[in-house]
Amino acid sequence: MPSTDTQNCACGRPSGDDAYVCTGCADHTRAALRHIVDGLDADLTITLAKQDQIGDPNAGHETKPTKASEAPLPLNLRAVEARSILRNTLVTWVRIVHSDGSSTTSIPGDTIDAMARWLLPTVGWIRHRGYGPEFVDEIGAAVAQALRAIDLAVRRVPLPTTCTQIRLEGLTPISCGGALHAVVAPGLPIDGQVRCEHDPAHTTTVADHAAEKQKAHNQKRRLRARLTKGLL
Repeated sequence: MPSTDTQNCACGRPSGDDAYVCTGCADHTRAALRHIVDGLDADLTITLAKQDQIGDPNAGHETKPTKASEAPLPLNLRAVEARSILRNTLVTWVRIVHSDGSSTTSIPGDTIDAMARWLLPTVGWIRHRGYGPEFVDEIGAAVAQALRAIDLAVRRVPLPTTCTQIRLEGLTPISCGGALHAVVAPGLPIDGQVRCEHDPAHTTTVADHAAEKQKAHNQKRRLRARLTKGLL
């Protein structure tokens, strides 16, 4: 274990608190894991099946393959490889972190989304483990490869409002309050989605989100009008 608070991160910056990974690299890793939670696997799956093609790549050409070996492959091999590496990386680190005694006790489901969601809250703890730099490097590399494999103009635009979906804490209904972003992906089924960082089940569309926002505004306006009338 390091003996002073001058321990340097692999990026060269001092961690500042005797950790093996600085807070900046930890934040980048959390952002990479959030990419997965926010639907990176779904985007990969679409690309993998070549559903991301907007038009026929052979349009305008009269020639067709004459041999089976010349026919286009039904899968995007870059996406297949990237998804396999991403999944294997997450499986490996879930096992390591769990066996090393993370405060998170139960193993997550074996889906890519579930494993990324499970690892997210452990990043702060992993900063202080000797394998922290390797974790940061491998997660970052796997997500970067997946994003390159998608090779689409997919953008996630943060929204200035929070999620208004209602969830239960015990028997108490509360507003979710998760940060929201809009997905801009022309030609893909995910284009126009609004996703919540707290709960992927709260995914909606830009139009529906705007309608919900207007509905909430109208309710507040009616309530203020009733209160004002009651004070007169």
